[in-house]
Amino acid sequence: MENPIEKVEKAIENVEEKVFEKVTPDNLPSFFDVLKSAYNFCLEHKKLLFLYFFIPLLVSAFVHIFGNLFFSIAFKSGSVVAIAVTALLVLAISLAVGVFNAIVTYGSSLFIKSLEDGKKHSLKNHYRDVLGFGFPIVLTSIVTVLMLIGGGVLFIIPGIILMLASFFALNAVVLENKKTKDALVRSFTLTRNKKLYLFVQSLGLAVVVALVSLVALLVSVILFAIFRPLLSVEIIKPVYLFVSTVFHQAVSAGLLSFAMVFFYKLYKNLSHTVHHVTEDYVKKVTKLIYGFAIFGVVVIVGVILLSVILKPRIESEFNRMQIEKQIEAQIKNSLANPVK
Repeated sequence: MENPIEKVEKAIENVEEKVFEKVTPDNLPSFFDVLKSAYNFCLEHKKLLFLYFFIPLLVSAFVHIFGNLFFSIAFKSGSVVAIAVTALLVLAISLAVGVFNAIVTYGSSLFIKSLEDGKKHSLKNHYRDVLGFGFPIVLTSIVTVLMLIGGGVLFIIPGIILMLASFFALNAVVLENKKTKDALVRSFTLTRNKKLYLFVQSLGLAVVVALVSLVALLVSVILFAIFRPLLSVEIIKPVYLFVSTVFHQAVSAGLLSFAMVFFYKLYKNLSHTVHHVTEDYVKKVTKLIYGFAIFGVVVIVGVILLSVILKPRIESEFNRMQIEKQIEAQIKNSLANPVK
């Protein structure tokens, strides 16, 4: 007679087979097919794609450069007020630019879809459309990070699995207008039984990016070699800094745009593999998401509390070691130079 537990397991498997339209990795595009598709798309829309990523990256780079310059000037002035005001101003601007860049980057699939649909608006309008999803992008990113922290603490493998499972949450936010929980559930659904496929695709892209980055590094070395004899001339230094900054941000923009298009293509391919999920599956995944996210919060709070509790002891131990070193140094000095 068949075990009741085995009956339940078989029933669940049958339901899953009916609910999910499973597509094996063999029926999904290969890495080179996705790579070729992304490459052709980037060639077709190269100007807008490049500028979309290049402008925020360049602005961020110059904010960093001028921020350091102004802080250095304020520090040399010796004024505590000037240093404090400059530091707060630079921090506020850097934070604003950083958040803007993050939203523009993580929400770029909406921009890519607009290009695919033939909606070639001005960059200003594209940025405005993506920024409209600013809050859900930030919220989903925070919940995802907390979930990954919670999973990562339980060894590396659970963390990697959760990372792959939540890979397309932000795509679901901007392309399907889903809220945080629904976006994560959607991503878990899309990547179900396809995590190895996604991992191989990501690894292949990482190799391509690494090779291009290596070529860019060689060009950068050549660029430095050309400018090096001239760097003693004061007017050449800012010119080299400008050229170097523009070059590095241009390379970053090119690689970033290609990577985002690549993952957009992956998302589209996977989105055709699942049409419907059961309510039980949604509840199961939701519990898992919030469970790991809450555990991530507990881990962060625990680390903070532990650091606060142990701080006095660590400082005391550090001071003790410093005193011992000073005493040891004095003893060595006394032995090396005995009093006659």
